[in-house]
Amino acid sequence: MRVAVIGVGGVGSAAARFLAAAGHDVVGYERFRIGHDLGSSHGESRLIRSAYPDPLYAGLVGEATRLWEETAALAGEELFVRSGGLFFGPREHPDLAAVRGALDAAGLAYEVVGPDAALERFPAFRLRAGEVGLYQSESGFLRATRCVLATAALARRDGATLLEETEVSEVTPRGAEVIVRAVGRGAVRGGMPDATRGATSGAMPAAAPAAEQVAERAFDRVVVTAGPWMGALLRRFDLPLTVTRQEVVYLRIARRAEQFAPAALPIWIDAATYNYGCPADGRIDGVKVGAHRGGVATDPDRVDRAPRAEHGRTLAAYARERMPDLSGEAVRSDVCLYTNTTDEDFVIDRAPDSPNVWIVSACSGHGFKFAALIGKLVAELATGAAAPPPWLSRFALRRFK
Repeated sequence: MRVAVIGVGGVGSAAARFLAAAGHDVVGYERFRIGHDLGSSHGESRLIRSAYPDPLYAGLVGEATRLWEETAALAGEELFVRSGGLFFGPREHPDLAAVRGALDAAGLAYEVVGPDAALERFPAFRLRAGEVGLYQSESGFLRATRCVLATAALARRDGATLLEETEVSEVTPRGAEVIVRAVGRGAVRGGMPDATRGATSGAMPAAAPAAEQVAERAFDRVVVTAGPWMGALLRRFDLPLTVTRQEVVYLRIARRAEQFAPAALPIWIDAATYNYGCPADGRIDGVKVGAHRGGVATDPDRVDRAPRAEHGRTLAAYARERMPDLSGEAVRSDVCLYTNTTDEDFVIDRAPDSPNVWIVSACSGHGFKFAALIGKLVAELATGAAAPPPWLSRFALRRFK
């Protein structure tokens, strides 16, 4: 079967990988370079944890983790750092009760820790009086850029053609086929990623320049995983997607650096604010801190990528209360994009005008951990290799009507 994948980020690279492994003729279109830092699938650390108030997401993390471990083994590099994870907040916070219920329903282990126990176990971190945390040893973080590069390389190893710097302008059903119109250099790059590459984004190195060209090609199936650019590409559907600008900071460690290593500090999420953070990742200086909520709506082609000093100061003040051995100095700021639906659930559905086109959006700030799982699922759904799981209806477009 001839299958196009539009957008080779977290989900798109996984879809291409599993489609190619199944023997399909796969072409992946990426408007930038694979591994770029302009969207939602880059960076040294993206949280992977089962501590969700929602039983569906909590239950899916196990299979997602298994697929990331499989990807790492095939790629021969570290993609998942298991540091443990702490979800905490005021003892009576409703999300704590909801998370405990979801973990119990999924049969997932956790420990309840108070301020004293947390300080003894994680000496860099402070819980306030009256707070409790739910700790899971199987949580950690994914090296997102490396995950995308490794998955894309596996796709190519199995025969997928990945075209970089190639922007799709139209996806048009035509009878039993779907026509994809693209403009770009169409550079083909691949091979297993080299861990010594020096680009800050980790993107694949540039190929020799090629003349820009316009090309149309017919496919039996098309999977659209274009992230923040989904709405513009599929404008005719008026998709209920909002792109927001999100900024994270890396704060300098002032003292006791060993207490910020993954073996000593878990990933963490504050149930009251949904601020979050990671231990020192060993690649970027400092400790990452971010705010899941409060992003500003933006155009993905006109994003202000300059750090905002006030935002950094706010995160630093919060983080220093939790981790007093941080200096409060931001040594780096990164901008990424969320693509949210109104309910923060994903979109995994056929296009309203074509059963041969699948629309997939899972970049709502908590989706990267599921990228391998969703890519595998949509590869199977698009080609008829698997029946839809019972929960798929939750991610249908009709819920917005």
